[in-house]
Amino acid sequence: MDTSALFLSDFSLHSLCVVLGRTRNLEVLDQFIGDVFINGQITLLTVPAAATKTVTAAMLSQQLDFDDAYQYVIAKRDGLILVSFDGDFDRSDLQRQTPAQILASLPPLPPPQPRN
Repeated sequence: MDTSALFLSDFSLHSLCVVLGRTRNLEVLDQFIGDVFINGQITLLTVPAAATKTVTAAMLSQQLDFDDAYQYVIAKRDGLILVSFDGDFDRSDLQRQTPAQILASLPPLPPPQPRN
């Protein structure tokens, strides 16, 4: 799969880091960073501190919590499809897709090749 068109917010990354850190899964965290950002070449996106006002504005206009508004602002700003299990996005003006919908839209993987 071409990962050059995949993005993750720094908010999501840091949330994963907090959870994996609390559960002492540091090897999993290191592996995730390697798989996603180094080998997978997924782009990390952020809302700069100076643009936080766009997040608070989205909280009001889209009736979202801060964490959802942060994701919303990045998706809206960069013209991205918002992929989430969170139904709170359904009340926003962005169309949300679930991970299952994204996976179903991908072409099937080729069958594994026999090893010599």
